[in-house]
Amino acid sequence: MGQKHLTLDIRVRIETLIREKYTLSDIANQIGYSRAAITKEIQRATNHATMGMKVSTRISRRMYNALEAQTLADQKQRNKKKSPSKLTKRRQELIKDYIVNKKWSPEQIANGPLRAGVCFKTIYNWVNRKKIKGLDYWSLRDKGKRQRYHKRALSWSERKSLYLKKEDQKRATHQYSIDCRPRLGNNTL
Repeated sequence: MGQKHLTLDIRVRIETLIREKYTLSDIANQIGYSRAAITKEIQRATNHATMGMKVSTRISRRMYNALEAQTLADQKQRNKKKSPSKLTKRRQELIKDYIVNKKWSPEQIANGPLRAGVCFKTIYNWVNRKKIKGLDYWSLRDKGKRQRYHKRALSWSERKSLYLKKEDQKRATHQYSIDCRPRLGNNTL
């Protein structure tokens, strides 16, 4: 089948075949889509009715409604076509104030009470591209380094060194050469 999205006609066919107790494989073969696509459609369409809880496909099949599925798909399509967020003067001043004065991270600005109306990644991009005057990644709380999962826990000095400049990092993590070791330690064995 050349189409990518399901239409209302196909959704109505899915609903009638479910009512007639066809299996998902049989429905997929008759319509011309994969069984996974049919399963995802049923789960997606009944997700709001189950309040986001995962339920088995058997239960969600009984709840499937073609008209509701179509309206959800249309809403999702409309919401997807939003224009990219603009960096207005007001947003620029708010973001700069919260980063410089209040020491907030872009994640806190995007999800906090400020409701900047943009994603935190957008704020990082604006800062890195120097679109907000007076801000660079050194102004950020984490110095532009987003949290990463480490295989081992960082020591206190290593965590502290993340916030320092390069020349100060060596001193903070005690990374000295062996020549700097005191002479008293050479004689022990």
